Amino acid sequence: MQLEVLQNLVCPQTKCGFALAISANNFKLIFCYEGPYFLQPGDTLCTAQFGLVVNGKISSLAIIHIFPHSIAFWSLLRDKLACPGNREPFSGECALFHMCQLEICPWIGKSK
Repeated sequence: MQLEVLQNLVCPQTKCGFALAISANNFKLIFCYEGPYFLQPGDTLCTAQFGLVVNGKISSLAIIHIFPHSIAFWSLLRDKLACPGNREPFSGECALFHMCQLEICPWIGKSK
């Protein structure tokens, strides 16, 4: 199954990412994952026997759970996750940077 990432969210406490992705048949899924990088809108995902392929390359991302899409659930995730980068538009400022568990901020690119 091939999907395209539409939106992404980051949890600064758990270092997990969430990606809302859509298939060619307009089937939407929410991926919860861990890994050394975060998926971005426009990335392509393909499930394979050996794992996940991202943008045509074998990925080291670990899928934790896949949820069926619901607007209410995606909104709840966006509202509950403390990362200001999850809000649109993102101002480029992060008051929580000192508390963040991420080594590199996926939104502003700064490292700790």
